[in-house]
Formats: sequence, structure tokens, C-alpha cells
Amino acid sequence: VGPIHRVRDVEGLERLIAWMIRDSGQVMRASEATAQSGTSRQNLPSWERAVLDTRLVWQLPVHPRSTRKRVRVRPKLYAVDPGLVTALTPGGYRSDDGKFRGRLVETTCAQALRTYAERVGGELGYLELGRGEVDFALELQGRVLLMEATAGARSSKKVGPLATVAASLPDCDWAAVVAHVPTGTVHPHDDGRPPIVPLHELLLALSPGAEVPLPW
Repeated sequence: VGPIHRVRDVEGLERLIAWMIRDSGQVMRASEATAQSGTSRQNLPSWERAVLDTRLVWQLPVHPRSTRKRVRVRPKLYAVDPGLVTALTPGGYRSDDGKFRGRLVETTCAQALRTYAERVGGELGYLELGRGEVDFALELQGRVLLMEATAGARSSKKVGPLATVAASLPDCDWAAVVAHVPTGTVHPHDDGRPPIVPLHELLLALSPGAEVPLPW
């Protein structure tokens, strides 16, 4: 894709691709992107288009229901496969790094939700609320499903903030924290707060012909 977008510094483009994949789930900031790639801010838009044309990285837009102006907030960038994140992370899989494991869980959720939304005609994005964000907002037939992704160790701490956001959206049907916890069970809260859902259960629910479709 380099020649198509008139990118002469192929090595710089490769560094940019590797950085975007390694930090899957980020909102690209120009200062970091130029530092990683060595290109100028003027060239960065064409380089970003070149990266997207590789189909190794895709954009998750800001959901229209975000409280901040959509045009002022950039999309998040995700790798198409969490395996790429591991492959391009120095040292490979790092079980002792919660941030790295959280990135893998979020990337896995993002790709699965993207495929599901395309199949059923839903609109997927992330909520930008000024004071924070929600990882995923999936809108289906005018109703909204909210999800936060986490590696699992601090999943319970995400329940309260997500419940507050869900309560502020009148058309929010369901919200959940998706965590890398043992499969086979959904962890509900008796007080009506969002449940903690194992990642594997979410992936099964999003698959074609699922016996337990969304939401639980």
C-alpha cells in the first residue's frame, strides 16, 4: 500500500503499523504517531489511510450518543486479530501485565462485536462522555447495549460507573462488563447493576446460530 499512497519511507510506515497494532484500542494522537513513524504531521493523514488499507487495523467511531461532538473526537484503532497484538509486543504474551491482557480482551471483543454488528445491521461505536468513556455501544433497532472490556482482575470496579452511564440513557436495554474470567457462568448482581460476563460467553452469544443470543 505504500506506493499507492506515495509513501516512500516503507520502514517508517511499517513502524507505524506495528505501533497501532501493539497499542490496539487507542485513539491515535498525532504527536505519538509522528514520533513512532518519523513522518511529519502533514504526511500523517495519508500514512493513516495507507495503514487502514492494509486491513490489519480498523477504526471504531465515536457513537452518535456520545455527549461530546462526534467531529471533535477521533475514532479508536483496533487490530483485526488479538494474535497480532501478541506477535508485535516485545516479549510476546505477558501474563503478568494486566494492561497487556486487557488490550487483548478489548481487541477480541471489538472484532467480535464488529462482525456481529455487520451481520445484524447494528451500529457499533464507543461512547465518549467527556469525563470518561464506555468501550462499546451497540445500537440495534433503536435500543442500545453497553459493554466494558477488562482483563478480569479489576472487573468489579467497572460495574458502578457503567451502571451510572446505562441509567443515563433511556433507551439502554442492557449493559455488562466483559471480563477474562472462568467460562460457563454469568455473574449477575441482585440490585440490577450490570453483570460480569465471561469473555467466552460473549463470543458464543455473538456467533451465528447462537443458542443464547444477546442480551442474556
